[in-house]
Amino acid sequence: MESSIKEDHNFLSHYGKSNADISEIISGTFGDFDAILKVSHSSNLRGTVVVPNGRENAVDINVCSNITLFGYFGGGGVTGAQVITAKGGSHDIIIGGVITSAKTNSGIDVDIGNHSDQSRALTRRVKLNLVREDGSPVKVRIGWALPFSVKLGPGCKYMLWSSLTLKSYVLLKLIVRVVLRIPPGVKGPAWL
Repeated sequence: MESSIKEDHNFLSHYGKSNADISEIISGTFGDFDAILKVSHSSNLRGTVVVPNGRENAVDINVCSNITLFGYFGGGGVTGAQVITAKGGSHDIIIGGVITSAKTNSGIDVDIGNHSDQSRALTRRVKLNLVREDGSPVKVRIGWALPFSVKLGPGCKYMLWSSLTLKSYVLLKLIVRVVLRIPPGVKGPAWL
C-alpha cells in the first residue's frame, strides 16, 4: 500500500505546537501546494494571518484545539477546493475575517468536518465570523461535526445539500477504512 499513498504538500506547517502566536503574512501564487497554512496536532494557537489559496485550501486545521485565526483568507490566483477546512475532531476553533477568493472548485468557502486520515472524531465548537470581500455570503458545509456546536456569523450561509453530501462522503470513507482495517494516522491508498 505504501506506493499508493499521496502525502500532503503544504507551504507552511505547524505540527505539535502549543501556546504560540502563528501570525503570518504570505503572498504570492502557490499552485504547487495543497494547503498554504496547515495546522495539525496543535493547541492554544492564535494568529493574525494573510493566507492565499493552495490547490486544496488556504488553511487546513486537523486534530487541533483552541485555535484562533483572524485575517484575510484565499485569493492569490489559485482556485482551491475550499478556502478553509477544520476537521479531525478539531474543537474550540475561532476564525474571523475576510474571504478574498472569487470562487472555489467546490462552490464552498469553508468545510467543517471533512474527512481526516488522522482522526475519526467529530469536529465541534467552531465559530466563524467571516465575510466575503465581494459581499456575497460565505458558503459553509458541515460534515463530520456536531452541527449545533458550529456557530456561523451573519456573513455565513449554511449549505444544507452540500452538507448532507459531505456527511455521506465522510461516513462512506469511514466505513471503507474500518472494513479495510486502516487505522487513524495512516493515509491509506490514493483511491480512497
